[in-house]
Amino acid sequence: MDWAALQAGDRAPALRAAREYLRITAYLRRHDYETGWHLNNAGRAHPEGTDPKTPGALIASGQLNLGAAVLSARTGDASAVRDYLNEAERYADQTGEDLETFWFGFGPTNVAVRRVITMIELGDYSHTIHFGEFIHFPRGWLPTRIGHHHFDLARAYQRLNLPEQSLRHLQIARQVAPGQARRHPLVRGVVLDLLQTSRHPSESLTRYAARIGL
Repeated sequence: MDWAALQAGDRAPALRAAREYLRITAYLRRHDYETGWHLNNAGRAHPEGTDPKTPGALIASGQLNLGAAVLSARTGDASAVRDYLNEAERYADQTGEDLETFWFGFGPTNVAVRRVITMIELGDYSHTIHFGEFIHFPRGWLPTRIGHHHFDLARAYQRLNLPEQSLRHLQIARQVAPGQARRHPLVRGVVLDLLQTSRHPSESLTRYAARIGL
């Protein structure tokens, strides 16, 4: 990917930064935050000094700030989370909703969704719900990304011991992205938790569990 980016003329700085962001997501899944920070710093260096009109530079820079916010949340640094999200928001104000550049879907909505994710990582479930319930997705957002947002809200409601609201978001996710809802480990984990913490699971919950193979 880096070799290809270097052949891309004025798009090279943004493409090299985008490559580092994609690598960060892999290390996040492995909980390797030290490597994630190394890649984030490397990625943020690529667009430095470029003109704001450099193709993709604002998008890549904004997305790397979102990556840094998640890394900060995973390590419990709420102050850094706030700073990185605010910086990403400044980029999003300049780019607007951009669904196609690097397929990041960067823009104000993406920043809002990442704000929800970081709240969950920090254990702030009440604010997760108050903020996350009012996000409206623009036309063209990928169904799997919308579904994942509802997974996150389901998890927040489950942590607050509000099983009916949790199941409501699981059902919305299943309508939006049925294949993802059936297979995603986050969904299976929330459903298992709901089953285990309920003395008398509702018919809707047991039916949902059966549909995803639990």
